[in-house]
Amino acid sequence: MIRKFIVLVAVCLVFTRIGVIANVPEVLYSFIESELSRAKLDLDENGVSSLEEINSLKAKLDEIWVSIKEKGYSEDKGIDKDMRAGYVTMQGIIELAISRALERGEIYNAMVYIVTPQMPTPLMLEGGGGLDAIDLDDPQGFARYRNLILLEFLKVGGEVYAFYSHNAKSALSGGDQGVENYEAYCEQNENLIDNPIKIGVEKFPVEMTGAIYLVDDLVITIESKQVTQVDNKKEQVWAIKFGKYAELRKNEVGEFLRGFSISN
Repeated sequence: MIRKFIVLVAVCLVFTRIGVIANVPEVLYSFIESELSRAKLDLDENGVSSLEEINSLKAKLDEIWVSIKEKGYSEDKGIDKDMRAGYVTMQGIIELAISRALERGEIYNAMVYIVTPQMPTPLMLEGGGGLDAIDLDDPQGFARYRNLILLEFLKVGGEVYAFYSHNAKSALSGGDQGVENYEAYCEQNENLIDNPIKIGVEKFPVEMTGAIYLVDDLVITIESKQVTQVDNKKEQVWAIKFGKYAELRKNEVGEFLRGFSISN
């Protein structure tokens, strides 16, 4: 009960913050640039996927990052198979950059609020894989990639708040390994905060799916789709936004979460 109270207070504080900075701090830019370069080197070592897929992903990562540096955000619309690889990989790169900066004392606080219908897919897996090993044609592969990254984020002191539908676990009952893996991670990591909310999986609005990062005074928002929401017929918005460009998204997600109390 105490933990849930702390989480609820944290949510209220997060979504009423004032004075987010307008631009990405130079220190975080540097870490992201470094992790992006490393990611492209890893992709060059990928022996699972085709050269066309590898080059396409590298080009998309450059496109997203150039847009973020020049405009403060990257936003696109398309079906899952065209959007997931670039945006989820860049999400992982940003998470790695935050982890490195936190570990080296270049930043002091890092939190991520993950909002999804099911528990966070990367934390329902075990045995993640790097960009040199995953199948770029498999949506689940990018969840495996972020499995390693989120565990590293937790290890260096980052906080992960997982908001998901209250009936998600029961919908996956019957010895589902993903539920067992997620619960094990929660037990092993005190800064992985479990927050089921009172909305069913079937009613969870797809447009609310994504993540919000609080890195010292900087807000970063990511609009993405969970693997369980894969739809290759319907176009959906994918976006990564920094600073003042993340403000509207932060407020929208905050309003959504405030509409539901934490489940008992």
